[in-house]
Amino acid sequence: MSAYKLKLIRIKNGCNREDFMIWYEQHLAIACHEGYLDILTSVIDHAVGERLKNSKSNTTEALIKADCVNLNAKAYSHLTLIASEDKTVARLVRNAKTDEFSNGDCHEAWKKLMKKFMPATSSEKRKLEKRFA
Repeated sequence: MSAYKLKLIRIKNGCNREDFMIWYEQHLAIACHEGYLDILTSVIDHAVGERLKNSKSNTTEALIKADCVNLNAKAYSHLTLIASEDKTVARLVRNAKTDEFSNGDCHEAWKKLMKKFMPATSSEKRKLEKRFA
């Protein structure tokens, strides 16, 4: 882990949407700092393609793919640790496996968490926007 210290908000089933939004913003910031934001929020092939396109050196696609696979493992581990205190949330993360990532796909876990906790109605979204604006 990096040199920074941060008390993580653990996500729990039954947490209110406002707590989830705080957790969401905090986790995106950590993902950005740790270098796996694109892996977390998009499928691996898209992330590899974007990293390859933005590469200023002659890095091969295989090296970038290997780096993305390592970052997926790091991101999935982080999500697993954050979700470990609640059985329902831990099950969502634990069941996020794909053919490509049989040990855990961070993007699939992220999608499942977003589907369960992200505000669904526009009134909920507006309420949160006003609170955090």
